[in-house]
Amino acid sequence: MYQSNMTVHRLMFFEVGSYHALAIRPYQTHADAQSLGIFNDVTFGGTNLNPNAIAQGCDGLVRPAAQASGNANIAGGWDETRFVFLMNVSIEKMGTTIHQVLSGYTDHMGLSLQGSLNPEMRLHFNNSVEIRQSQILGPNGRQMQMAVRDASHIMTDSVGNVNSPTAGGWGNAQNNMNYACSMRPQDIFHRVGGSALLQESVYTNNAIDSRVSFIQGPKKSRRSNASAPIYLSRLLSAHQTAERNSMDAMDDDLAIYDAAKGSVAEQSMMDDGFLSSLDAHSQIMATGSLTYGELCMSNPHVDQICEVVKRKAGAPIHHGRDANHWNGANNETLIATILSHSVPALMLDLMLLGVEFTATNSTMDTDYAVAVTGANSFAENIDLTPYVTRFIDRLKLEILSDISRRNRISFGIQMRCDIVSDTVIDITLDGNTERFSMPSFCDALTTPVFTNQRTDLDNVANDIISISSNLETTHQMHSVAQTPYDNQGV
Repeated sequence: MYQSNMTVHRLMFFEVGSYHALAIRPYQTHADAQSLGIFNDVTFGGTNLNPNAIAQGCDGLVRPAAQASGNANIAGGWDETRFVFLMNVSIEKMGTTIHQVLSGYTDHMGLSLQGSLNPEMRLHFNNSVEIRQSQILGPNGRQMQMAVRDASHIMTDSVGNVNSPTAGGWGNAQNNMNYACSMRPQDIFHRVGGSALLQESVYTNNAIDSRVSFIQGPKKSRRSNASAPIYLSRLLSAHQTAERNSMDAMDDDLAIYDAAKGSVAEQSMMDDGFLSSLDAHSQIMATGSLTYGELCMSNPHVDQICEVVKRKAGAPIHHGRDANHWNGANNETLIATILSHSVPALMLDLMLLGVEFTATNSTMDTDYAVAVTGANSFAENIDLTPYVTRFIDRLKLEILSDISRRNRISFGIQMRCDIVSDTVIDITLDGNTERFSMPSFCDALTTPVFTNQRTDLDNVANDIISISSNLETTHQMHSVAQTPYDNQGV
């Protein structure tokens, strides 16, 4: 039922062309002795686990897979010309206004010659960003402040039957034990906490872990999970905190994993005010999508405010196939993959919808040089200067340090990222420049916290606990290895 306290203010459709199929590259861990030693050094034995510190020693520990494990499917196929959409919603709840920005793509370009949208055209949601608005007392009196409350991917099983409009259309690829699943931080603790119980069952070989699979439908994942330093920081901090808090309670491992899992829990799809309201007229909670007709049924005014941005007559349509494919195993492809996921995550944290920048470490002092040449936001009437400055700082510390392997690799990057549309990346390594085009409008299909093989999740889960235990041991050694003068005031 349409809720009077929930209003769609804007809905825009933009035409896009075809793209190369996106490669599935889930996170992999490489916890060898050298990597662990470096990581221990830069985090001071696990006492400093913020993303900036971790980015200095994350090299090799956690990265998207160098070898793709397959291609993602997309509704309509990768050759299809389609619309991408941007939707602005406001929700009044308990005297507070929450602004929500949603984006995604359609299964085809359902537009008649008369300019009306096909009610059977299906809208697939990719992003959901919630913005909290509040008043603060500043030097010039009361001012309106906006901050991102939640920025999440809408994850679905991108190797299942994506063209099915019915419940269960996502998740049909789960026909063996190596099924598709999510690898969010809470999923990691699900597996290490429940694996022992599963192993004791005689039915293990036929069991599907519904907590990590997509058998129950789509799920949310923080956009920042796509940044390896933030991902690793969140996992290790949660486990270390749970370990410390368990000392007095004498908790066992299962209780510790449950506590860690609770501290990194993602927002539920049902907790999304707008998306959950659509469930009365659609099966969005089962499929992650609905038809345009179903959207209009839930919000009758949408058809009047909807805007379709058409190409000018004779203007060429942009095709992502003009760039390199995404199945390569070279450094350029891997760096482009990392940038295509981590930069948008950083942007949405800072309310940026589009950014264009150049970056290089081919400078006289080998420092990172970053120049932002354009930026826009989904928040209106705000000064973007502090947000762009923060973007540059975090880009250097969290991303460029990672892709350059702590400044050991010389690079040049020119990148234009549009969250709603696509991302174009020109990467120069050793004098060779390669171009990649990522359809950002559907990047949830290949987020690094998605895998088509459950064994990837189990491997990462086991390694994360091993890394955390190693940090704990190192910290204990540092704590007890005092000199005779440590407590004598010298």
